Amino acid sequence: MINNKKSIVHYSNYSFNMLFMLISYSIAYLSNFFLDIFTSWIGGPTLLGTVNLTRKWALIIATILELGIVSTIPKFIAENRKGNFIKISVIILILDTFTCLTSGILLYFLYPFNNFLIIEFGLISASSIIFHGLFYSISRGRERIKQMFYLQFSLATIRLISFIVLIIVGFDLFLVILLSFAIIPIIAILLIIPFMNFKQLLSKNPKIMNNNKLSFTSYFKFTMPVYGSTIIAIVASQMDIIFIGFFFTPNEFGLYLVAVSITGVLSVINNAVNILLLPKISKISNDKSKVISLMNQSLKFFFLIYIPISLIILFYPDIIIHFLYGPGYSAATFISMRILIISSIFTQISSIFIEFFIALNRPTYKLYGLILLLISKFSFLSIFIPINGIYGISLAVILSELIQFTFLFILFKKLLKQKYSNNKIYFKRLDFRFWILSITIPSIIFGSGLFIPNYFFKLLIIGGGLLIIFILYLFTGKLFFLSNLFRNGIQKYSTQRTQIISSRIHYILSKLLHKIPVILDDGCGRGNITLELAKYYYIVAIEPMAKNFKNNLKLKRKNLMSNFIVSSGENLPFKNNTFDFILSQMVLEHCDSSEKYIKETSRILKNQGFLYISIPNRLFPIEPHTKLPFISYLPVKFQPYLRKLVNFQFTFPRIINLLNLFYNKVYDINLFILKNKFYYSNYFLLFYISHNFKYIKFFYPLIKFIIPSWAFLIKK
Repeated sequence: MINNKKSIVHYSNYSFNMLFMLISYSIAYLSNFFLDIFTSWIGGPTLLGTVNLTRKWALIIATILELGIVSTIPKFIAENRKGNFIKISVIILILDTFTCLTSGILLYFLYPFNNFLIIEFGLISASSIIFHGLFYSISRGRERIKQMFYLQFSLATIRLISFIVLIIVGFDLFLVILLSFAIIPIIAILLIIPFMNFKQLLSKNPKIMNNNKLSFTSYFKFTMPVYGSTIIAIVASQMDIIFIGFFFTPNEFGLYLVAVSITGVLSVINNAVNILLLPKISKISNDKSKVISLMNQSLKFFFLIYIPISLIILFYPDIIIHFLYGPGYSAATFISMRILIISSIFTQISSIFIEFFIALNRPTYKLYGLILLLISKFSFLSIFIPINGIYGISLAVILSELIQFTFLFILFKKLLKQKYSNNKIYFKRLDFRFWILSITIPSIIFGSGLFIPNYFFKLLIIGGGLLIIFILYLFTGKLFFLSNLFRNGIQKYSTQRTQIISSRIHYILSKLLHKIPVILDDGCGRGNITLELAKYYYIVAIEPMAKNFKNNLKLKRKNLMSNFIVSSGENLPFKNNTFDFILSQMVLEHCDSSEKYIKETSRILKNQGFLYISIPNRLFPIEPHTKLPFISYLPVKFQPYLRKLVNFQFTFPRIINLLNLFYNKVYDINLFILKNKFYYSNYFLLFYISHNFKYIKFFYPLIKFIIPSWAFLIKK
């Protein structure tokens, strides 16, 4: 796909939010997962089938009632549309919640032992899903990730805990479903809403409102295709569950639903991506490069996590099921898992396409694809179930999903050409050699374990396969891509780090220089440290990457852009003896020539001036630029993504020898930094260092070789 570095830079928040949503959906999935395990161990496949089908029917009913509206609310909020679409949505969805709950209760008391008992339970359970979906979709449109997490956590965790407690106490199954799947989660959501600052979620700024007013007519005109396709979607996606619920025994559909439950882990990954795509694409839909870049990131993120999980499930379903669910599960479950894990890739990518269709104003494309899925799945199920029984369900699923994927892919290419008609859309190949190697080599290793009966050796082979995948990710830079999910979005850390380093430099300057110095921030990055120091000193900053500081809005507001020069540290555009103080914070390792860089700092520094320089330690286990473990122990040439960031790696003797080539007085100030708490750390480490400083000082001659980074003060 297109390798557009400029557009990728804008998505650090998207990447971090995607990680946050992965955590959120993992909690929801684990809640369902532990619920399945608990019911399996307590009541076996029969109880598991009953409870799981209750959940499935709840999802079917809730989706039919709410997702047509809920899936469009985030789009309209993201586009800042005018209109009363939120008001009408709130009214409809709260009425849906009340209707589902009361209908389920009444039907149960009228027909308590009817064959439709699970549907009645499903109606009761659907009420909390609809109620959750309303507030969740509003939070999604505002991209308030924390609020989404609170709602997900309250629904999933409270349901799990209350279900286990009520079952152990010995409540009737109807009361367990009513309380744990409906009443208690709704109460939990109501209690969490005050902490969400819900008024802020609904508030709108008139200055940024879209002039294209959204009337009720236009709202429903857009919503109805989505609403209709959603009904078809949920029936089509759950048709295998519907078939198995009517034509097989509870024990048999318990066996099948175990396979569905385990392969469902992949939906966690996909939901983390999809939940953020719709509002994000709606905002940037007119920018072709950003849309393609977003698609690139989403697919890459999905596949990198998908590969190791899917390979383990594909080769060792028997080990996973026996360990998690206990005995009593036949070969039908194992075969179903293997087939479903293959079909899931088509399912997940199809859902990504569908998010793009809605965001790019083609909701009818979703409708076409889902009608095709419904027809094909119904046809295949009707053909394969009489011939293959329970095995035929999985075969029908994979064939129908493959047909839908092919159709949606054709529509997706068509949409891109229509939407961006000024240019052709070129997708760069996703490094086919890497994807082929990351599948074939681990598959060979995992496959060898199929011929070994011993479980211990099978576990060793699984560990070996995961190690190979890790090494492939490491040496191709894919692990660096995943680590950016942690690194780019942590704004709080970045702000605190800026303040601490600025305070550190300010304290040093106050002790060393009695006049107002002229300072050079050599390699200023985004310019945040420069901005802090500019409050007290005259400062000039250089940075070879102009976009780093040009995107800093604070610098523009402070009118400091004129203080910034685009230049590299090896060729400084200043006369000799210009600066009283030079700040070099984690710059030396990026230079093309470390010796030339140090020589240039010596040239422009005044006599009796000071150079402050910090450098990362190669021997520290976590590489500071990628936040990956142990890769700094490898030569830079073996790590392509690290090579783009780092040219030199230093040990303590090497950096000392380099500095002594051009300066006679080099002071190690790491103990000074630790003693005065001029470093960023968590509370526990800060407490430990401050209370044990005398021991750290005593052992520092040894500790200095393995600390994360060094700071030196050098006098000319």
